Amino acid sequence: GLLRSAARNIAHHVPGAALFEIARVYEAGDATLPREALVLGAVFAGARRRQSWSADTAAWDFFAVKGIVEALFANLGLPPPSFSAATGAPFHPTRAATLGSQEATLGAMGEIHPRVCERWNVPEGTVALEIALAPVLAALPERPKVTELPRFPGVYLDLAVVVDESVRADEITSFIEEAGA
Repeated sequence: GLLRSAARNIAHHVPGAALFEIARVYEAGDATLPREALVLGAVFAGARRRQSWSADTAAWDFFAVKGIVEALFANLGLPPPSFSAATGAPFHPTRAATLGSQEATLGAMGEIHPRVCERWNVPEGTVALEIALAPVLAALPERPKVTELPRFPGVYLDLAVVVDESVRADEITSFIEEAGA
């Protein structure tokens, strides 16, 4: 679905696309019903940065997406994921990796094989990734607990001013402002 969406964007002359989706993936298992894993999928196709006065056009590549994955883990407060070489469809034979964290396999990422890119009408060098979210969410550090603010907060300085009833409120306000407090 993500490759189809990227192809649609490219067909409409969008120079680049970076799309993601979080959804359930149904996997056959030993049980009667399939396993429903929550998965983050993403695809990065075409130009990552348009040409400007100060920079040339930059295309998405494996290392740019690897940096995004590392930044995601860092921002979640998780240790950096490990990357090991991966092979097999639909990835390029030398530009793919399996993602792991603390000896658990989380998913895979890599450049899509040129023949697959041609089949799906996406530019060569398109990068895709898939990360299982259950182990990532389980590894998140505990959220800080926040106590509710008191309805009537404590008062550290109480000032009472007694004035004659004939003194108007705006006179008191202007006097305080002139005094600088």
